[in-house]
Amino acid sequence: MKKIENHLNRIISQERKLVDLHLEDSIDEEVYAKKYKKLMKQKEELLDEKKTLELTIKDENSIKERLKQFKKVLENREIIEEFNRTVFESIVDKVVVGRIDKDGTVHPYDLTFYFKTGIKDSQNSNNFKDKRKNAKDNDNNKLCSYKNDEDKKLCSQSKDNAFRICGSS
Repeated sequence: MKKIENHLNRIISQERKLVDLHLEDSIDEEVYAKKYKKLMKQKEELLDEKKTLELTIKDENSIKERLKQFKKVLENREIIEEFNRTVFESIVDKVVVGRIDKDGTVHPYDLTFYFKTGIKDSQNSNNFKDKRKNAKDNDNNKLCSYKNDEDKKLCSQSKDNAFRICGSS
């Protein structure tokens, strides 16, 4: 940026000298027009380059700030409520779904994240599923629908009384 600004200042100085020479009639009109046009073209190119560089620096600073915030969230182990694609793409190189062991066992629910830092992290997506509501539990009175004594506790049509209400004797 500094280099561009220095070059731009030199061109502006040359432009002023050229205008002074023209005003003093020390330079021919044709030569003046040719040199002035050349200086204006260089000046426009440098201004465009400066503008592009400023935008690039602004974008880089914005990305750096977002990454700092994301790093802080990760370090504090905060829950991220909203997915930010820009942050994700800036830290994750690729995601591989599934894997096959050396012995040929397929693990279709594994997720492997390859980060741009070279670190890789594998997770089994089954570990993040909610438990099924009818999953077998250690507690015999919960959620299993096929128990030996179930007809006495839950069924309205037990063997000894077809009209018996659940839980009553």
